[in-house]
Amino acid sequence: MYEIGNEFSYVIPSDEQDFRELFREFRNVTYARSGREGLGLVADDISGQRGEKPGVLTVFLPALCPPEMLGPFKARDIETRFYPLKKDLKIDVDQLEKAIKGVTYPVIVTIPHFGVVDHREETIRLKAAHPEATIVEDITHVLYTPTVYDPSADYLVGSIRKWMPLPDGAVVIKKGAPFVKEPKEDLEPTKFTSLRENALLLKTSYLRTGDAKTKEVYAGMLKQAEESLDDGATVHRISKTAEQILRQARVVRIGSRRGENYHNLYQMLQELLLDLGEKNKKAAHAFRLLPEVSDKIVPFMMPVVFSAELDRDKIAKELEAKGIYTKVLWNIEPGQAKAGSTSQDIASHMLAFWIDQRYDRFDMEHTTQTLKEVLAKHLKSL
Repeated sequence: MYEIGNEFSYVIPSDEQDFRELFREFRNVTYARSGREGLGLVADDISGQRGEKPGVLTVFLPALCPPEMLGPFKARDIETRFYPLKKDLKIDVDQLEKAIKGVTYPVIVTIPHFGVVDHREETIRLKAAHPEATIVEDITHVLYTPTVYDPSADYLVGSIRKWMPLPDGAVVIKKGAPFVKEPKEDLEPTKFTSLRENALLLKTSYLRTGDAKTKEVYAGMLKQAEESLDDGATVHRISKTAEQILRQARVVRIGSRRGENYHNLYQMLQELLLDLGEKNKKAAHAFRLLPEVSDKIVPFMMPVVFSAELDRDKIAKELEAKGIYTKVLWNIEPGQAKAGSTSQDIASHMLAFWIDQRYDRFDMEHTTQTLKEVLAKHLKSL
């Protein structure tokens, strides 16, 4: 039961910190505008270290990943291939090893999806069998929890702007020698940064006024900003505005609020499934949750995988009409779908719900209640 009033609960005060302190244990840390450009920096670094050695560089990506991740490699004429994931989202090592066989310089990109999967055993095995392989971990989903980063990874890349209100920002970490080349320093904000900064300011105005025209304008500016990125062909350093925000980030509050929201919503959704199942046995399988993230991990979003019998996209639109926004992670390409049924299943039926620091328990209750209302109509057809 949620209580209001009575005695105060005791909370041990914690000092806030510069966000960049999260990475203080790493020697070579730099910052780019976006995760895409971060991958571009990694690609340049690997190529720079290889020099004129003969052989082909081939990048292997998980079949469940944003298609935009291919851009930085394609922009550099680097071959890319997809590898399958198991049902629990772990790397299918046997299939990946078959694909790597005969490749001179394999680069393996991994993603610890939503913090529910740990690839460390798999990457240790891959490194032992293929010491020439380079491992790049996309840490976006576990960005706030450096203790779970993969020790076998040679590079770590994470988008920061997906975690807090920044016009731009991604962290890039390299184990071993310094980067061959640092990101380009811009004297003036780039088009991408300017558009996003102005769009985020307009969104603040929209949240105060509710003006539909303002929403239309800022949404258009955000779209223009993404379109202005050149697939990471040029790597720009994070903007001064974003760096200033990072220096003042409320790191402790962000982590604790996300954890509270995630675990509250997880419990509420479990209870919703039980409630639906009591009224309709088929409804008990309306959606499923991935394994609950450990208390030691700061969660990214709440993934919910809907039954194949339900129209995921219609559910998303109806939720949005009621003010509950979700994300599809991700709309994958045909080549990715062919690489494995797990990726296709998740990409076709999953919605990710927001649980970040802007919200609290009441917002999670509202999210659950709204989902219940939307599902009611859809479940009649089961």
